[in-house]
Amino acid sequence: MDNSRERNVEGFYDITKTWFEGEADVTVDAPTFPIMRSSDLQPIATREEDAAVATPIENAATPSLAAAEIVAAANPIDDVASLLPAVPPTENITSKYSTSSPTEAVVEMNSDMPPMVDLATAGLRNSPRIAAQNTASAHASWFTSNTIMKCFCVLGSPLTSCWSPKPSNLHDHVQTLVFATVNSFQSAHMNFDNTLNVLHPMALLVDAGNNDTYTFCQMLKQTDAAEFIKAMIKEADDHETRDHWEVVPRWQKPLDVKTILAIWSFKRKRFPDGRINKWKARLCAHGGMQTYGVNYWETYAPTVNWISVRFLLIVAQVLNLNTQAIDFVLAFPQADLDVPVYMELPAGMELTGYGNRSNNYVLRLKRNLYGLKNASMNWHAKLKTALEDRDFVESLSDPCVFISEKVIVLVYVDDVIIISKDALAIEEFVKSLKDGPENFDFTHEGSFEAYLGVEISQLPDNKGFQLSQPFLIERIIQALGFDSATTKGARDNTPAGYPLLSKDDSGPEPKANWKYRGLIGMLGYLQGTTRPDIAMATHQCARFSNYPKLLHERAVKRIGRYLLDTHDKGIIYQPDISRGLECFVDADFAGGWKDGNHSSPESVLSRTGYVIMYAGCPITWGSKM
Repeated sequence: MDNSRERNVEGFYDITKTWFEGEADVTVDAPTFPIMRSSDLQPIATREEDAAVATPIENAATPSLAAAEIVAAANPIDDVASLLPAVPPTENITSKYSTSSPTEAVVEMNSDMPPMVDLATAGLRNSPRIAAQNTASAHASWFTSNTIMKCFCVLGSPLTSCWSPKPSNLHDHVQTLVFATVNSFQSAHMNFDNTLNVLHPMALLVDAGNNDTYTFCQMLKQTDAAEFIKAMIKEADDHETRDHWEVVPRWQKPLDVKTILAIWSFKRKRFPDGRINKWKARLCAHGGMQTYGVNYWETYAPTVNWISVRFLLIVAQVLNLNTQAIDFVLAFPQADLDVPVYMELPAGMELTGYGNRSNNYVLRLKRNLYGLKNASMNWHAKLKTALEDRDFVESLSDPCVFISEKVIVLVYVDDVIIISKDALAIEEFVKSLKDGPENFDFTHEGSFEAYLGVEISQLPDNKGFQLSQPFLIERIIQALGFDSATTKGARDNTPAGYPLLSKDDSGPEPKANWKYRGLIGMLGYLQGTTRPDIAMATHQCARFSNYPKLLHERAVKRIGRYLLDTHDKGIIYQPDISRGLECFVDADFAGGWKDGNHSSPESVLSRTGYVIMYAGCPITWGSKM
């Protein structure tokens, strides 16, 4: 790496631009194409009649919902029930489609690889009559598949919400966009033997018993409900003092505009070591009641990549840069709404002095409230515009990283990390946000010691740092029902062993009462952030999340026992300025053949693993089939 232009040298602060901005390769003659950005798109014009409907009524006498006028209702649960519409009983959904057999794989014509041997039919001698029947069956299968695909393209979204790769993958409750996204994602990454190579994060549902997030009714049953009620009053007061809405009589609402419900969300926010930081109450709007094309359009907003987080931490350590973290207070409502939205009064709250007449009033939102379909997009657009007005440039590799001449900013929704060589430049930037025309409201967090649930601690010799997640590991151990005093550690102190996992279709069913997918979700986040040592073990367990067996359950328990022995460990970063960008990759050849079922194609799958390092520190890794 002596001649590498990525080599890290003391004082080369612009080394980060090599990663985030990129450079054009002058040796390549291939033409380049312009990149379409979201800012290049023209806004969608609203219809004149829609604008007329959305125009607020001026000079209307409306009561105020000041903090002093908000009191807890005597029977808040009844208030919620009176606002909720009647929901018909859910019907079971069945599928008339099934996935094609693994033997129907088609080899691309331009592929240099030989066709895969069909182990189920190789060596069989079929008569011409049988071959003719198979040909007719194949034509019928093609016609049916072609017809289904045409129907799928015509029906579009109605089928998206109920289609699934396998009939047994269908959920027995009403399908939503989340489940449609998960099914499509898993189908695209499914192996030919119907096992999963990559799991979508939304599919990994965590057991509610191990979570600190509650609905309004669940909150009332908690022992610390009084703390949540205090947080409710503070949340409503914050919205009122910042003029995020106005109270209007229901009759002033346009007749063709529907109101949406207000939803409370409660959470115990904890430090990475598990201690409670604060009780949080969040007032959200029911975005599911919005109508596309009427009160929202685009919804996409990017989130930061952990590669960027690790890389900037490494650069800051190597060059001894100044860092600071800020947290925006009620970030989403700091952005404006493009169209008015009317919301019902929050559950558990009423207008002082109006009694039962409080239901005759609604809230006309002025700001971008949490829960709206386009809330995250509106907030990111406002913050991005503010940064660009201060001469920041969005990174081409990560839209949540912004670079200027003196400062680098990393954004994750409302959490911002600021990095610079000059501490004065950071102070000037923060002051410009505080006193700018955007009227940003945020708090100074100082130097960050925790980020997104990851604990960042300096090594004793101050020559590096460690990333760890002790609280998440503790949650995993508790979810598995392990007792640190009595549970034995993992065999050979390793997270996995031989033989490798297989589908085990005829094996016994799992016996544990914990959710398999919930554990895989927590393990997946852990291995992707701070514990690459369990990447292979977690992936091979995640492949069988659709149909776990007792064999797979025991494999998850082995990972848990390994974490029990190493719960205080994390990934250690000690940057070496003599090393640049490096990539290490390896793969086995049919690793499951030795102990697997030789008649099954899955036994010849190969596993590959890789790790990309900068300055001797890993910034991304992976293990998959």
